[in-house]
Amino acid sequence: MNKSMFLFVCLLSFVAVQAQVGDPVPDPIVQGGLSVEIEDVFQIPASSSSNPLARINILKTSKDNTGRHFVNDLRGKLYVIINAVPSVFLDLEAVRSNFVDSPGLGTGFGMFEFHPEFQSNGIFYTTHAESPNSGTPDFTPPISATIRLQWVLTEWTASDPQANVFSGSSRELMRVDFPGTIHGMQDMAFNPTVFSGDADYGMLYLCLGDAGVTLGGTPGNTQVFNSILGNIIRIDPLGNNSANGEYGIPADNPYATAQGDTVREIWTRGFRNPHRISWDLAGDNKMLIGDIGERNLEEVNIGIPGANYGWNKREGTFLFDFQTRDFVYPLPSNDSTFNYTYPVAQYDHDEGFAIVGGFVYRGTAIPELLGKYVFGDIVRGRIFYVDSDSLIMGQQAGISELTLMVNGMPTTLLDIVGESRADLRFGLDEQNEIYVLTKQDAMVRKMVAPITGISSNDEQFPADFILYQNYPNPFNPSTTIRFELERNGLVELNIYNALGERIGGFLEEAYPAGYHEFMWQGDEETSGVYFYSMKVNGQHQTRKMLLMR
Repeated sequence: MNKSMFLFVCLLSFVAVQAQVGDPVPDPIVQGGLSVEIEDVFQIPASSSSNPLARINILKTSKDNTGRHFVNDLRGKLYVIINAVPSVFLDLEAVRSNFVDSPGLGTGFGMFEFHPEFQSNGIFYTTHAESPNSGTPDFTPPISATIRLQWVLTEWTASDPQANVFSGSSRELMRVDFPGTIHGMQDMAFNPTVFSGDADYGMLYLCLGDAGVTLGGTPGNTQVFNSILGNIIRIDPLGNNSANGEYGIPADNPYATAQGDTVREIWTRGFRNPHRISWDLAGDNKMLIGDIGERNLEEVNIGIPGANYGWNKREGTFLFDFQTRDFVYPLPSNDSTFNYTYPVAQYDHDEGFAIVGGFVYRGTAIPELLGKYVFGDIVRGRIFYVDSDSLIMGQQAGISELTLMVNGMPTTLLDIVGESRADLRFGLDEQNEIYVLTKQDAMVRKMVAPITGISSNDEQFPADFILYQNYPNPFNPSTTIRFELERNGLVELNIYNALGERIGGFLEEAYPAGYHEFMWQGDEETSGVYFYSMKVNGQHQTRKMLLMR
């Protein structure tokens, strides 16, 4: 390389480094003054002798006025819960010989959903993963790639909708080749805010992740119209005008009349991992989408037909370049020409690692929570909320953390579970009360009004400590972590990598009030982004640091 070329490459590298956004959302999420009691309800039978005890994914009702709750375990079983006692309703693993629940954190019995008229027609739907080449796919990636899994959508018809053990028939609606073991078929739901005769009544929404193709070598298999990956699709499961004749494509889908190889099932697109969807049951009935990000941003989006949410060109409200995935960059000056749709709320990885969407609270047990969209972080188990009315296109809503109580005392979900990873999920019952599910201990808990009452003001709880930015940062290989305690307290300090994996617990001891320092040696770690998280007296703070070899 000649001298002028070398200088040019160095200049480009310098500009790229300068443009990196080191802290995409600098304001921390703090407790916002609302608290709820977390009450144990029941435990799903363990499907493993080691954690997670059961890979429970969601709690739903059967929409038939029986009061029955249902919970699925990704390892294959669908449970019906009567009077807080679970029993097996359907063993998917037993009736699907090619069923697999590994590898991948989301592989297995992905989701279930009851038809709005289940009470009379007995119809419900499931998604599950199978080994590659288990059947003829209806969709396969447009760019050739090694297929790692097939995801299957199945319709089941119960002979007796009131029975607590399934007996009946089934048919396959759709089979999709996935060139990865992550970001598969995620949530599936009917719009609960519409009625018979409405255009959206009985239309099934299905969330499909990008299968990890962006970082798996074929980024062109998403963010294109001829791929089903990275989209939310909408179908009429009782129709028959699809290519395979097993379901219908609604006439009002945005691309229903598209020509060529466009996937006409697409309702909205441009997602990395659209993990959960739900609708506000009051107000403007907006659809809310929780989309899990890469290394920087977790998103709350409003669902709009035909919109493009930007992945794999955008992450949150920032430019994304998959070749430097640890960072995001400011949006380009011509961003408006791309017509991307951006999240209405977002948090970065100082606060958590993977969003799990929840529900707008429309129950009656916790009046102060009414109208708040409740969601959380899968890994850290933090539960957040934001006013549904403040989720407005083109704006960023402020996020607050919900204070969790057990027997009137503040705590955290990680402390309740007793693990370093919560594996948090949510559920909703027929009274629109919210449930909290954790895979690690296979427990289902319910959010109820706090014993000591709820503070409905907007004052934030004062912090018992200050966690300062480490110095130096970036560093190689050691850095100093500094903190200051307002009063004596038990200090717990943990270090996490960019995937949210704890790489060590480095402090757990009592410290007196005052200023303290702790030196961390990263000799055995690779270059990249790390997070240091401190808990003092039940309160958490987290900051980001960068190891550069």
